[in-house]
Amino acid sequence: MSRPAFLYDNRLDDGTPVASTTETGFDVLNLRDWKPYTFWKPTAVPATVTVDAGVPRPTDYALLWGHNLYSSNVRFDVEHSSDNFVADTTTLSYSAESDKPLAVYFTEVTKRYWRLALSENNLLTRTEEFDHADWSLLQASLEANAVLPPGALTAAYRLTQVTDAFDNISQDVTLTASTNHRMSIFAKPDDTVDSLLRIQDLTAGSELANIRIGWVNGVPSTASSLGASNITYEDQGDGWYRCGFQFTTSVNTSFQVQIQPDRDALGRSLFVTGAHVHAGTPNFFYNPVGAGTQLIPTIAIASIGKLLEMPAGLPQRFDPTMREPQGRLSRSAAGHPLGRTTDFEMWDADLRFRWASKAFVRGAWRTAWDSHMRDNPFVFAWDRGNYPEELFLVNQTRGYTSPHSSGDVVEIVMKVEGLALE
Repeated sequence: MSRPAFLYDNRLDDGTPVASTTETGFDVLNLRDWKPYTFWKPTAVPATVTVDAGVPRPTDYALLWGHNLYSSNVRFDVEHSSDNFVADTTTLSYSAESDKPLAVYFTEVTKRYWRLALSENNLLTRTEEFDHADWSLLQASLEANAVLPPGALTAAYRLTQVTDAFDNISQDVTLTASTNHRMSIFAKPDDTVDSLLRIQDLTAGSELANIRIGWVNGVPSTASSLGASNITYEDQGDGWYRCGFQFTTSVNTSFQVQIQPDRDALGRSLFVTGAHVHAGTPNFFYNPVGAGTQLIPTIAIASIGKLLEMPAGLPQRFDPTMREPQGRLSRSAAGHPLGRTTDFEMWDADLRFRWASKAFVRGAWRTAWDSHMRDNPFVFAWDRGNYPEELFLVNQTRGYTSPHSSGDVVEIVMKVEGLALE
């Protein structure tokens, strides 16, 4: 269990954020007002928000609240620089698993210039519709709804070798030249023992990268590979695996993704769904894509800063899942309950942090209180390790107390309230 932390510090407060583009009515300054109902929206993707913090400042987290990055097929990078991104630029890349609030944590770095960069995540289209015209079938046969797909995916197909070892299903894709990319597919063997994932360089007319997957008792392993690195097989349950690898594009930009069901025998089949290709090396969350029209995301709150980690965990009886419905209770004329109309659900808690030192209260805690937490909303992360998605946007309601415990030790007590977890 990681220690609780408060997320309030924000490099966007240290200077004036500058957006690459902004849709009318969606000011970039909305990102730093801590209101979950005012938004920044660019006019197109890629898009960036850059800020000069004035001086190098320590930073170790990024927070996005009220966003739709997942449903918009958008990933985000946190970039930092000492020279306004001229020669010194470090990029930390992330993707969203849903549209819920998210926080990412990284090793503390002290830099002056910071940037939030948005770009398209999955570069393929119709990623769960292999019978769509965006995919080309070469000699192989394809059967829809042949098996239940993994997790929340919507469809899966049986891909069968019919003619020879080159039978495949493919999609052309434009990629950035001379750049690291990653390809993945959800796969489950029907009766195949030797399948292939390939990247073809269409301009050069040659194979760029591949992994040949051997299936033994339904478990994949790499039989051979070409130009592939960081090969992974993630168990999805029920015999499904997300098979992926990293590759580097050539100087060209036109490529083709190919999936071959089997390399050894006719009639063998592989179940497939959820194709994904993205720029960058991290193994991003899979992002489903339909028609391929890039949606424009919105973000309500963005904070890139230094978290305030508390000296110890919360004591017993802390309840992150409690909720108090707010609305109207209906009764009959005779007083019988008829149900209620709930407008929203509140969450509140008496936070108690033991084993804090007097120096901590007079230093880091008081700085956070005076600069932000007394008068403004902030985010409370109660267990970043085990429950990273359980984030609370809250206000303090009664100030705080820090009664002396023993020696140099005090207890910090503060009541907070906000909306209950979704």
